[in-house]
Amino acid sequence: MAPAYADDRQRVLDAVDIVDLVRDSVQLKPKGREWVGLCPFHDDHNPSLHVVPAKGIFHCFVCSTGGNALDWVMRTHNLSFREALEALAERAGIELTRRPSAGPHPRSSDREHLRRACRFACDFFQQALHDTPAAQRALEARRVARTTVERFALGYAPDRWDALLRAATRQGVPLEALLAVGLLKERERRRYDAFRDRLIFPIFDRMGRVVAFGGRRLRDDDASERAGPKYLNSADSPLFDKSSTLYALSHALPGIRRRDSVVVVEGYMDALACHQAGLDNVVATMGTALTGQHAAQLAQLCSQAVLVFDGDDAGQAAAERAVEAFFSKPIDVRIAVLPPGKDPDDLLREQGADALEAVFDQAPEGLTFRFERLRRALRGAGPAAVAAAVQREVERFCELGLTQASPVLRRLVARQLARAAGVGEGDVLQTIRRCARAPRRSPLAAPSRDQTPPRRSPAAPPDAAAPVDRLRERACLEMLGCLLAQPALWRTLPPAEILQPSELSNDADRTILQAIAQQARRAETHHDAFPAAGDLVASIDDAQARQRAVALLSRTLRETGEDRAAVAHRFDRARLARRRRVLTTPSSRTLDTAPSRANDSTAKDATSQRLVEALERRRRLLRECGSDPLALARTGRGDG
Repeated sequence: MAPAYADDRQRVLDAVDIVDLVRDSVQLKPKGREWVGLCPFHDDHNPSLHVVPAKGIFHCFVCSTGGNALDWVMRTHNLSFREALEALAERAGIELTRRPSAGPHPRSSDREHLRRACRFACDFFQQALHDTPAAQRALEARRVARTTVERFALGYAPDRWDALLRAATRQGVPLEALLAVGLLKERERRRYDAFRDRLIFPIFDRMGRVVAFGGRRLRDDDASERAGPKYLNSADSPLFDKSSTLYALSHALPGIRRRDSVVVVEGYMDALACHQAGLDNVVATMGTALTGQHAAQLAQLCSQAVLVFDGDDAGQAAAERAVEAFFSKPIDVRIAVLPPGKDPDDLLREQGADALEAVFDQAPEGLTFRFERLRRALRGAGPAAVAAAVQREVERFCELGLTQASPVLRRLVARQLARAAGVGEGDVLQTIRRCARAPRRSPLAAPSRDQTPPRRSPAAPPDAAAPVDRLRERACLEMLGCLLAQPALWRTLPPAEILQPSELSNDADRTILQAIAQQARRAETHHDAFPAAGDLVASIDDAQARQRAVALLSRTLRETGEDRAAVAHRFDRARLARRRRVLTTPSSRTLDTAPSRANDSTAKDATSQRLVEALERRRRLLRECGSDPLALARTGRGDG
């Protein structure tokens, strides 16, 4: 095996395109050599997530979350290191040569048991569909093509109380795992299948793994108590939360990215019919109302969402609530209301895909839809009713974040509300300002008098007898960032100027320094080149230190424009600042350039002058040798 692929982690990181990986969850746009998008790890309204493909890293400049492809998968999908490594290996078509040395966390092991149970059940239901002509005819009657059945892994739950239970027992699948994901139920110590005589719709996460199931009653005319509700979902589990999951999202991701738009319908069959007709950016809710979690998820993927609702009163009320869920999110929302008694599947059968797509394209903007309903409701109302309605709307939108929104959005809301109510825009704006000034009790209120706020323990410095000089540490951190960007700069440091752990107060920073020093020793021992920046970051095992390294590296790249000469100049400037701090710190013993007598100002001035002259010589050498630090090191004149 080649040295570059000495372990599975590096093989996987080399094979995965981090831009493609992040784009599965976040809409990215190119910006120079980087890609930017909304950060999914905090409530982001201005793109602060940066992805650097050349380094294989991502970093948010607001919440400081960052790392490599493995860190991304672990954070976005709540996976252990082992699970993330296996998922990325499968994505890249790589067979892992060994299991990670660290044992799996118990929680990750439990989740893996649940995933295996879901995969087993999915295979079982698919085979049952293949063996049941009545279930096949039911899908054919709904014009579900065989290719759609296979693509979405549709299945059938046999009309028995113990079909899945018996199959799992024969195959040695843990019944506790099937209970945990809601595929088995238990009553009076007797276990039985949760789904019986139903078409089965596997529910996938964004990585395309089965995490839950939905079931539709096979016969619409069977309204008996035994048949149960028309639609049934498996219960929430450690793998599945129906309030944040969207059906067919993993299948729709390519279409969502291509169209920069998503369509949200209300049922599995509607989503399948749309995909079958070529409308490949369609997802469906899990029988629940649209939530802020749904909205935040979709806002990271595209710039527009079309929400499809029935034309009856219940559908329009649901549409209003959906507008509220999306209000504070950076995504445009449109509301498509279907003709009464029709769903997307009906329109596709009767009029074709073009007609349904026209309904989506002509859908009014969300606020326009909401305020048009208000205008109709206030038709003929008296002044008191109008004033009360305006007050209610303003208070509701303030609760949704209107007072923290941009001035443009506040004015747009005020203008549309004023038109709907037939009042002046200035009056609405004044009401908004009064609402913003009104005190509100927060559930996170300040502690009462008898509550003592928790004390924060001061972080102990690495050496209590020698506290870290903050200005000197700042210079050391700049040097660390430059070394992460260009590891070969380490070779330009004389032995007396090697960075020391005692100069850093943060454990993560010391771990980064240790990783750089180890790579330097390895390169020197094997007469090898330093690793690339992304590989150096990936070599740091500690997740917190790796995130810190990405933050330092990203800041350096951002402030130098990824220019090698600019990085080298920044490194030299930080070296000089560090050495000057040493001269003003009598207790320091790190650098040999410190004068023997701390009070000898003449010696200090002379040494400072020598430092400036050495820096000027180095800059001249940089101009002669170019921006390659190795070329400079080969001259043997690094500091003269």
